[in-house]
Amino acid sequence: MGLLVFPVDDTLKSIIAHSRANPEGQSVYGEPVAPSLMLVKDQGAYLMAPTDPRQLTGEGEKCVVVYAKGCNPGVDDDFYETARSLCGGDDFCEGIALDEIPGLDTAFEIQIELTETSLAVSTLGPKLN
Repeated sequence: MGLLVFPVDDTLKSIIAHSRANPEGQSVYGEPVAPSLMLVKDQGAYLMAPTDPRQLTGEGEKCVVVYAKGCNPGVDDDFYETARSLCGGDDFCEGIALDEIPGLDTAFEIQIELTETSLAVSTLGPKLN
């Protein structure tokens, strides 16, 4: 498996803010969760808020998502192969509690390392002097 890389851009910041603003209506596979991001692998690999109400793009019923580098079907020609090599062949979703992501509020990148049995989340942020 591999390392998924997500830039902490304005879209991901809006997903995090939406998750924090809706702490009561979050679930993954029907199970309530703390304010979280949901890692999804289906058509690519992406993060979204597992909230109700859903965070929609304004283009109908599409949820706001941020794709991992190389895994965006709208941008990357080999998104399927890249997502499959980094995440495996099966579709899935996995909740990641915001309070379990170290350095989230100052991060410029979230990294999720996947193995066959686990995931580990880390961030890159500004250097401290």
